[in-house]
Amino acid sequence: MRHSTSILIHVAAITLLLAACGGSSSPTGPGDPPVGNASAFTQLAAGWGMTCGLNSTGKAYCWGNNLHGESGVGQGVAAAVTPTAVVGGRSYTQITAGFNHVCALDAAGAAWCWGQNISGSAGIGVTNQDVFTPTQVVGGQTFVEIKAGGYTTCARTAAGAAWCWGRGTSGELGNGTTTASNVPVQVIGGLSFTKLGRGSYHSCGITAAGDAYCWGRNGGGSLGNGTTTDATAGPVAVSGGLKFVSIAGGQDHTCALTAAGKAYCWGGNISGGLGDGTTTGRLVPTAVSGNLTLSAINLSSYQSCGISGSNTAYCWGGNRTAQLGDGSTTDRAVPTLVAGNHGLVFVAMGTEHGCGITNAGEAWCWGTNGNAELGIGLYDGQLRTSPVKVQMPN
Repeated sequence: MRHSTSILIHVAAITLLLAACGGSSSPTGPGDPPVGNASAFTQLAAGWGMTCGLNSTGKAYCWGNNLHGESGVGQGVAAAVTPTAVVGGRSYTQITAGFNHVCALDAAGAAWCWGQNISGSAGIGVTNQDVFTPTQVVGGQTFVEIKAGGYTTCARTAAGAAWCWGRGTSGELGNGTTTASNVPVQVIGGLSFTKLGRGSYHSCGITAAGDAYCWGRNGGGSLGNGTTTDATAGPVAVSGGLKFVSIAGGQDHTCALTAAGKAYCWGGNISGGLGDGTTTGRLVPTAVSGNLTLSAINLSSYQSCGISGSNTAYCWGGNRTAQLGDGSTTDRAVPTLVAGNHGLVFVAMGTEHGCGITNAGEAWCWGTNGNAELGIGLYDGQLRTSPVKVQMPN
């Protein structure tokens, strides 16, 4: 089974999207969903077999798999086939998803997590105990950004310090060990980050100077430092001297955007996930083909998707379960248009599906529906090779 992360990256100079969390930000500008419109989504996050989103009031909804509590709707509740309110009635500002867990920030900056708690990925002080409702991360830190991926979560404070919790086998916690932690531990090295990115088994950050650093598993060269050696002693600098404003990770690859919106990717290139027209792995940043200007990009296992400034979604990489949404199941080694011309301003990638939001707050999803993760009222296991409209909450 392939795993992914839902991790979004943003260009600060482009005001189409505001920075948020696995995957999340809010569309802004003319045509925004009106405040208080509960049927309009502003953020999405996708994992394995499930999708979650926030509406314009910050209320969280999830749909799809709930085996480990990842839908946040309570223990013993079957998979929801349409968006269902996460219990607790809390409002959140950001939401992000790993493989089978979800985390969110409230307005005060407190982190809340739910779902599968392998290696302590929920950060609540216990390990391997499923969490069926949102539970506050221990430690008392407040954060301005949160990113989940795989079985690890990382978050950033207003001062730029990164804290991580969960799986640490490959050094993805960044604290100089390979030991899991069920509470937040601080990333070492004295770096101050302005953006974070999470892959399945590695983590990355961008400094105010635009320098990229990564830590954790280096399968295929996902750390971008010219080697395939895991970084277990803390963050290592990405090679090449490029300056980035945001960064995101997949299973064994990483992509980042420059201030001009140019995308560069590196690492394993299975199925063309680097978007450079080949399936050759790259140990250092390599330009994505097509000379696109992107305002956001999101990665999953072996796929990458981005939003152009014209509200057009492009995807590339593995397409076995129609994750690219281009009307086919054919792998693509270069950016390819998502079908339907829906004017997407946001995209979130799950393990075997993808979803996007229009400027009006409509959600559209594509790919497999094996766990009702498309939110269309069906639990049929069928592929949708093109986007289908999510049944919006009342």
